[in-house]
Amino acid sequence: YANMGQLNQNYNREMDTFPVTSSYSESKINFSINTNTSSRISNRDIINQAFKLHAQGQIQKAFEKYQYLINKGLNDHRVFSNYGIILKDFGKLKEAENFLLKAIELKPDFANAYSNLGSILINKGDRKEAERLQRKAIKLNPDFAEAYSNLAGILKDNREFKEAEKVILKAIELKPNYVVAHYNLGSILRSLGRLKDAELSTRKAIELKPDFAEAYSNLGSILQDSRKFKESSDSFLKAIQFKPNYLLAHYNLGITLKHLGKLEQAKQSINKAIELKYDFPEAHATLGAILRDLGRIQESVLSYKNAIRLNPTYDKALLGMAKSMLIDGQYIEGLKIIKDVDGFISFDLIKGLSFIEV
Repeated sequence: YANMGQLNQNYNREMDTFPVTSSYSESKINFSINTNTSSRISNRDIINQAFKLHAQGQIQKAFEKYQYLINKGLNDHRVFSNYGIILKDFGKLKEAENFLLKAIELKPDFANAYSNLGSILINKGDRKEAERLQRKAIKLNPDFAEAYSNLAGILKDNREFKEAEKVILKAIELKPNYVVAHYNLGSILRSLGRLKDAELSTRKAIELKPDFAEAYSNLGSILQDSRKFKESSDSFLKAIQFKPNYLLAHYNLGITLKHLGKLEQAKQSINKAIELKYDFPEAHATLGAILRDLGRIQESVLSYKNAIRLNPTYDKALLGMAKSMLIDGQYIEGLKIIKDVDGFISFDLIKGLSFIEV
């Protein structure tokens, strides 16, 4: 499902670690090239060049061609739609929205534009309208696999997991080797707790696209849920191999390494995640838990404070800090935090403080 910038936060049962996964969506680009061209350079020739460059992944050059055509006053729904997709990927959501609306105005039955506009509205947080637009695209083109996949992502976000599964299976029925659909099916099955099936679907996506970093990362999360921590670690490392600055892979690798007892390596991975995105409260809180396990209690408290500074209502970080404070002998402060958050402590006379939960 579409939005790689958005973090879908899924907390596991342990209060100390905060796994985060990504979802994936796809925009539909029109690459229908006109073959009826004249000998001189015409608008049609430039459109064909732009489509070819876009299909080859030469985004900046394609962008310049589209921009040239638009500045010349060309009204072509395909050009407006493809230009809007690039603007979306550049983070210029309002401009992208305007160009896709223009594409729809020029061709009201253009299914691609409705689906692409829906993807933009997902990024803007308007899931209800995004769902309507994906369904509109499917009504206009019942064989539109990408629209089914994007709709499934929206339904997953709405926690309509069973319906999301039905919709994504339709996308795969229409397009059996559709990489993104297999990836999204894996994500949906994970949400349904069907970890083995989720693993198989995600591995299918990797088989179809062996350099798919996001799929390796989500596979790592599925294996982490299955408590296959060594395999999980290997999968996250593979994601990082293909995408060295992949925030979520570094972060979740740190959690897996913590489970494996490799605390120094876990600390390095979480620090890398913080380096990539400082305003990531879950990473600061997880670092606090790792530092506590390393016996560096005062540093642990500081890391939790960083998490709370970024998110003052972050109860898990508050309780994690309280646990570190109690270990450090700051009993009054620690117990006050627990009371304020409505948490409780479990204390064993032999083992001592064992856990704190909401």
